[in-house]
Amino acid sequence: MDEVIGRLKELANKDRLLIGRLSQLIRERPEGRIEVAIEKGKYRHYLVNEGRRLYLGVKDSALAKGLMEKRYYQKLLQRTLCELKAIEDFLKRFDPNAKARVFEDLHEERRKIVEPLVLPDELFIEQWRKQFESLPGNPIPIVHEYLTSRGDVVRSKSEKILTETFLQYDIPFEYEAPVGLADGPVYPDFTLLNKRTRKTYYWEHLGLMDSPDYADNAVRKLNRYERNGILLGDQLIISMETSRTGLSISYVESQIRSFLL
Repeated sequence: MDEVIGRLKELANKDRLLIGRLSQLIRERPEGRIEVAIEKGKYRHYLVNEGRRLYLGVKDSALAKGLMEKRYYQKLLQRTLCELKAIEDFLKRFDPNAKARVFEDLHEERRKIVEPLVLPDELFIEQWRKQFESLPGNPIPIVHEYLTSRGDVVRSKSEKILTETFLQYDIPFEYEAPVGLADGPVYPDFTLLNKRTRKTYYWEHLGLMDSPDYADNAVRKLNRYERNGILLGDQLIISMETSRTGLSISYVESQIRSFLL
């Protein structure tokens, strides 16, 4: 549904641009309107303006063309205005959370018994988190420990910055939760949930990209994701840094806005 909403908003923006262009084109066309009649088996064109009806001959072909274009633009403008109004009315009335609230609005005693078919966000997030509770952690020991405000112990200062940024944006996430791939488990730095779309994403921070061995291992890991259908720009997000160029917070926030909000 979010994809449909996005397309409708995109179409509405295109309609607004088209309305502006059509309005300008109509203003640039001649005054009056064209009337087409069949006389003696032939089409004849007449300019109708302020109650007068003037025959347009061959020498007036440019005027006739302008009036015909004007009529087309007017009809297209009318249809575009109707379409835009229909889209705006739908977007105004559509509530993506209406179905989930049916369960939330039940009496507390009923909620204890009824199994919801459409989960409210809070309950969906709770169940999303539960799937990680019994999973084993990354077997590679953490050498340098960095404690986050949530209590997670991460491997680097940059991962701590990422953690705090996710918390700031209220994004549900898990640190180094295993993901089962066909060629064995992988431990992405972060597994995150977009609460609006309810889509799970994986975030890898590549922190030593000026190290040839590290960069080679990073490429191998990214290739594993791709072979298993987890594609960069779709479900996989990466951030990078080197010993001379640190983590860009503006880049991190742009990725959050693009994929996680």
